[in-house]
Amino acid sequence: MFGKDFSLLALLAWRKIEEIDWNGEQWLLAQSETSLDDGQGKRVILEALDASGKKRHRWILFSANYQPSRAAIKRFLEHRQINPSPEEKERVYAEVSQPREVALFCELGEYDVPIPVDHGSAFALLPTGVTFPVGLHVQADRLLVISRRELMQIEGNEWHEEILKQIPRLLRYYLSWLTSRERGNEGNWQHSYAALPDHTRPDIEADKWFERADFRDHLHKELEVLPFLPAPFRDGGSLTFLAPRDARILPNPLIRAFDDSLVQQRLLFGDRVASTRLLGERATRFLRGLALIQELTPQELAVEWQGGRVQDWIAKCGEDERYNVLGHLLAALAELDEQASWKDVKLLCLPTEAQGWAHRRDARRLPPDWNIFAQEPQFQSALQPFVGPKEVILSHALENVLSSRREDWQTKALKYLESVPGTTLEEVVAKWWNSLPERPSEEQVELVLQFTSWVRAKQPQRKNLIRKLLCVDENKKRKLLPAEKTLLAQPYAGDYRCVFFPDLPLVALQRFPLERREEKGCSREMAAYSLDLRTRIIAAVERQVGSKREIARL
Repeated sequence: MFGKDFSLLALLAWRKIEEIDWNGEQWLLAQSETSLDDGQGKRVILEALDASGKKRHRWILFSANYQPSRAAIKRFLEHRQINPSPEEKERVYAEVSQPREVALFCELGEYDVPIPVDHGSAFALLPTGVTFPVGLHVQADRLLVISRRELMQIEGNEWHEEILKQIPRLLRYYLSWLTSRERGNEGNWQHSYAALPDHTRPDIEADKWFERADFRDHLHKELEVLPFLPAPFRDGGSLTFLAPRDARILPNPLIRAFDDSLVQQRLLFGDRVASTRLLGERATRFLRGLALIQELTPQELAVEWQGGRVQDWIAKCGEDERYNVLGHLLAALAELDEQASWKDVKLLCLPTEAQGWAHRRDARRLPPDWNIFAQEPQFQSALQPFVGPKEVILSHALENVLSSRREDWQTKALKYLESVPGTTLEEVVAKWWNSLPERPSEEQVELVLQFTSWVRAKQPQRKNLIRKLLCVDENKKRKLLPAEKTLLAQPYAGDYRCVFFPDLPLVALQRFPLERREEKGCSREMAAYSLDLRTRIIAAVERQVGSKREIARL
């Protein structure tokens, strides 16, 4: 009799019935009515309490008045088989044209949180067998067939069409009430928003109305300026709500990365972003289809981040976790790169060696083997300017985190960095050598000796990192020259080489006693390393003066 959710009791209470006794069940009914601000609708709290006081149900109901049109009245009279004479026609039409009410309602749970259903039932005070793809029950003066289990046609029936035209306004009443209540995190927001329409069922005649352009346009106009879209929680835990025309939702890769952390989402993407997690899948899907919610565009995000949002967000993370959470962000952005609009946009989201931030297209990467200098800060300091200014050099600490590639997100994040220009260590070292003057300072000499010795000890397979050698000219002055323009002689090569190549200055190691070389920072190992260079130097010199045959002829 009362239905599995006792919804009939709600309508009896709405009709101001105070007590009912049916088949041994006794219920006390009550209602509390509030007029809405537009003067056309009402909000009603309905209650039912059984005689024992142990069972209690509460409902929220929203009603709207409307004036039937003459075409709708004509259809109503036809259904009731009333055919007034010309003399009585205006009187009969006037009686039927009294304002009518349509209502949406659902049960309330704990804390008065609404409990929408999957498909709302159509009531004509008593239940019918018809359901609609909205999460609220619909009460109206319907035109029913004799069995009361079906409606007369909807499509082309003005009376029923005018009833359904009230649903967008009633949904606005519901959402306005839902988002105006003072509550924090309690309740199931996703379920509350499920009052919005679901997928229509192609085999259900009543659902076709919800696919009609005029219904969808009407609902769009009712909701576009209503602030009902939930924004992520503020630090204090309370929600704010956005109107669809002002709100954005995140693209799916960013939702997957950050929707579990609503506080981080607000910090990172701003106050305009609505939470699809709180909206729920059903409401999000419907609002997307209605074009009521739009995705955040790459250009909008670029403007948002230009003000330093990524920096502020990272600053709130633990120091040990910063590059991990940033890596998850870059992994999501890498997925968005499949869209040209995202791939081309400049997002200020990459940390630099200067503790600043850069766009992907402005940044530069250190050589991939930069870590070989981990214990040699003097070499890093000397070589880094030849990669680029620290303000544009991508943080090597970030690259180290991503390069471990233990997780899928690290691989994706590295993909986001693929377009950041890089360089090789050989190219950087070559630029450094080229920057050194022919007459180096004491500090430069010291660094050259240290670097040459380090290459010999730590990177002996990379002799091409040594581009220049210290030597002494005919005036006993020290010079730094390309290896092919210097001469290795005694004690590592014979005196005859000085005869063959009289114009080449001698490598400095040949002129300084071993003890002097060690004072200057050159070890015995470096002297041995000079022998390793001999073959390459001889070949370079010979290219300058002629072939081996010409040398032999001399």
